[in-house]
Amino acid sequence: MRIRAEEQTTIIQGVIGLAAMVGVVRLSAGNDFPPGTDTLIQTMHLLAGLMCLAVSFAIFAQGWILFIDKLSKQRLYTAVLFTMIGILDILYAASYGDIMLLGFKPGGSLATWFLAISHTLGALGMLRIFATEDQQVNGRQKIVMFTGAGLLTLVGLLGLNRYQSSLPRCSI
Repeated sequence: MRIRAEEQTTIIQGVIGLAAMVGVVRLSAGNDFPPGTDTLIQTMHLLAGLMCLAVSFAIFAQGWILFIDKLSKQRLYTAVLFTMIGILDILYAASYGDIMLLGFKPGGSLATWFLAISHTLGALGMLRIFATEDQQVNGRQKIVMFTGAGLLTLVGLLGLNRYQSSLPRCSI
């Protein structure tokens, strides 16, 4: 069976994306680095966070900017979900890299909370997306979903910001 050039390109891009994702997850979950590499690890975390933000923005763009006339419920929900995940991932990278962003005090414990919330939200969101029946949506539904997600994200971040000092200490 011959694979067309477009399919080959898609497979190659998928494998590269999967390898990058596994590398980012491995980097974010590892603590067994040699002494003296703290600055390098912080830089790698920041770059990984920016990479996650770029991927999340690309998925957001597909749901918000592109395919306006052919927008499905699953594509819309995926765009909304990855918008929220992108925000949490950049806050994780900034917090781990000792960068104060949006009033959050940087630190390992807060970074771990951002990472845990991001991963949990991603897993539960994708489960919900694949469990729903796919159908076409209109522009009004798109605006309502993004507005609701924006408000939910804002309320969640305000709650985290207000109670960040009383969050239980945790680390990966």
